[in-house]
Amino acid sequence: MPETLWHIYEDLFKKYKSKGVIIDSNLVLYFFIGSYDNNLVNRFKVTKKFGIAGFEILWNLIDHFDKIITTPHILTEISNLSNKLEGIYKVEYFNLFFQKLETIDELFLPAKDNFADDRYRKFGLTDAAIVNLSKTKSYLVLTDDIPLYQILLKSEIDVINFTHLFEYKFSFDEVY
Repeated sequence: MPETLWHIYEDLFKKYKSKGVIIDSNLVLYFFIGSYDNNLVNRFKVTKKFGIAGFEILWNLIDHFDKIITTPHILTEISNLSNKLEGIYKVEYFNLFFQKLETIDELFLPAKDNFADDRYRKFGLTDAAIVNLSKTKSYLVLTDDIPLYQILLKSEIDVINFTHLFEYKFSFDEVY
């Protein structure tokens, strides 16, 4: 990872460790699927690009933060994407999904408030909620979504692109 980017991310990890991180839908799905059965990671378009190797990076990253923040919009997207599972997988997975909800802080902003700024409407409700929540509550955002990453940077909201961490085989051993 370029040294400048590494130092920015290192500072963000420290700054938001106790405050918390909002994790975008694809990465929460990746975490939930990998937690249930990491062999299923390759069955989903949005999770297979990082494969099993990226799951350990994501696991350690999530474990680093004291608070994981989500929204009803993120959880709805995850639930809808998770419906691709079938049979016993689906039942067991949603049992784990329910257990994971106990460890996550779910915050709500009304949809009309998320779309109040028309710059965010083109990104959809979930991304607009992420932008607004991170802006109003000052949370770090973790995403692999390039358009969301770019709008967050332009809005001067702290964000980490998971793809950078994956490509450079990120490890917290290097941070502390």
